[in-house]
Amino acid sequence: MLKPLNANELPRQQIENDISAPDVLSFFETVFRNDIRFKIIVLLSNREGALLREIARNTGISHKNLSKYLDALTQKGILDVYPVGMRNRVYKLAPKYSYLKQFL
Repeated sequence: MLKPLNANELPRQQIENDISAPDVLSFFETVFRNDIRFKIIVLLSNREGALLREIARNTGISHKNLSKYLDALTQKGILDVYPVGMRNRVYKLAPKYSYLKQFL
């Protein structure tokens, strides 16, 4: 039978203090480069907002497939959606994630 570890018995690892924001971004870009959600977040972090058509063109995904990713990011509160006219919607990065603009 395994004995539960006490917090004092856990091995401690030294964390480097020299990690910079570009290093972290490079790591995430390497890991998530082909992830559609990451591409959408990067695109919208460099713009004030974009229509579905613009996002599809810049990420290389069809409108139909892109909608489900945008809906998921909107439901999680990462994106805000604003109606424009009868049929169009503008997608923006939510204000609480605006700090990403300086990194991406």
